[in-house]
Amino acid sequence: MKYILTLYFTVVFFKYNYGQSNSRITNDNPRHTISVQTVPKKWLQVEAGLGVKVNKVYSLKTSRYALPSLLFRYGLSKRIEARLLTGIAYSRYHFRSGTIDRKSDTWGSGPVELGGKLHILDEKKVRPSISFSAHYRFNNNLKLSTDTINGGNFRFSFQNIFSEKFQLDYSTGIDWISWKAPERYIYTISPVLHFNEKWSGYIEASGIIWSSYSPLHFIRTGARFNPAEHYSFDIIAGKAWNRKERGYIIESYPRGEIALQFSWRFRTSNK
Repeated sequence: MKYILTLYFTVVFFKYNYGQSNSRITNDNPRHTISVQTVPKKWLQVEAGLGVKVNKVYSLKTSRYALPSLLFRYGLSKRIEARLLTGIAYSRYHFRSGTIDRKSDTWGSGPVELGGKLHILDEKKVRPSISFSAHYRFNNNLKLSTDTINGGNFRFSFQNIFSEKFQLDYSTGIDWISWKAPERYIYTISPVLHFNEKWSGYIEASGIIWSSYSPLHFIRTGARFNPAEHYSFDIIAGKAWNRKERGYIIESYPRGEIALQFSWRFRTSNK
């Protein structure tokens, strides 16, 4: 946390320009960082992604494929959006130890998360834009896990725009995979560089912190292409950098991952 604060205040010190985000589409996936922007009123935004996450603990290798992951965002007002996350997933398990070589696979729907986002404050001088998002997680339809207890999460997101070329996104919150599981404290920080109106690049450092375990950190890098105002393509790859030899939940922080996403938005009413 002290390194994150040091980076933030250093960048703020050298800040020479700020302003409102332009009208190009902004998406929440595939980064872990949730953007501060909400979808315009009576617009629907769809974010669909394909990807693979790989986890290996001792003799067991698990590969999970998103086919696809889906995020639906609908603007209820200027500052409030409704959100629905779901998707189809395929997992392959490969256990190899001595004379044993066993494979299996499972298809299923991902957990359904229903929630919303509230844009609280706009950026003003060194004060960042701030938003709050929260979801209730329904695990009962999840065929890829034995855990059927529902869960939830919430997140505060922040953004500082330092120029037309550079912005800093960051967030923090708490996640419960299920209500019986211990809470996980989440942090993310993601510098974004806009090369021109169509191309952007970003890196992201993120992590989870438990009360009884050592924290786990993850690094990702990606690129975004905006061919038009309401469309974007993202590609991202990442890897855990301080992973221990114990099983972490694969859908959150695998050993490595790569993902491709297409996002688009459209008006649902002319009024």
